[in-house]
Amino acid sequence: MTCSPAPWHALALLGVTLALIGLAGCTPLTDPGAEEKNPLIGDARAKKAAYNYAGAIESLEKALEGNPRLALAHWELGLIHYQNGGDPAAAIYHLEKLLRLRPDWRQADTARQLINASKVELAKSVPLGPQTPAVQQQIDKLTAKVHELANQGAQLEARIQALHLHNQQLALENAQLKDRLRIAVAAPTNPPPSLPLQGGSAASASSAGALAPSTPSRTNDPAPRAVGPPTAPRTHTVRAGDTLSRIARRYGVSLRDLISANPGVRPERLKIGEPLRLPAR
Repeated sequence: MTCSPAPWHALALLGVTLALIGLAGCTPLTDPGAEEKNPLIGDARAKKAAYNYAGAIESLEKALEGNPRLALAHWELGLIHYQNGGDPAAAIYHLEKLLRLRPDWRQADTARQLINASKVELAKSVPLGPQTPAVQQQIDKLTAKVHELANQGAQLEARIQALHLHNQQLALENAQLKDRLRIAVAAPTNPPPSLPLQGGSAASASSAGALAPSTPSRTNDPAPRAVGPPTAPRTHTVRAGDTLSRIARRYGVSLRDLISANPGVRPERLKIGEPLRLPAR
């Protein structure tokens, strides 16, 4: 003879089943398609697109309060905290939670890379501990060395500029010397003085003198010339843009004579207002 179980046995079996479900997890896994349709996640994405990151974080946290196993909400929170929230610790938490819930997440490699990058940023924000005297001394030496190298660099820069100016001055003097040389080469040379006649020409001159009638002897002293009052030497006052070669061409004198007439003047450093003596033409 068999007996049917009492009603309280069925209630006990139902309670055990519910307890086992509770031990397996607070809530069952969420369907990925259902996560995409979650209104709070959609609202968070809209706020993120409008650059309202604080509002997006608030909507996603509300979605997780309703279901902590929403992998998509953890993904969106991890992205916002890494890219826009400036909170690497929160980004690490949500991305690691995502990978635990969904190891087969379609962008799992990207999530791992973001976790590593967030750990690096978090390490940068951690202040260093107190330095030992030896380490601090090394830091001070390196800092002094950096300042010394900077000063040496500034001095080298000043020397380079000075050498550049000196090079420009030498180039100007070289151009003036070339101009003087060109004028000196182009200037005509004076013809040599005529030589006295020799040989037959001298004899012809003697015979011609013998045939000429005798004249009373006269002295070979030249006739005295009238001497006028001394003329004042010509001068030129140096103006802007003047060079000795230009001044020589202006007054029709040779550059060599102009330089000889002004021995104390340096051709490459003419001074405005300086008087120059002009040689006679």
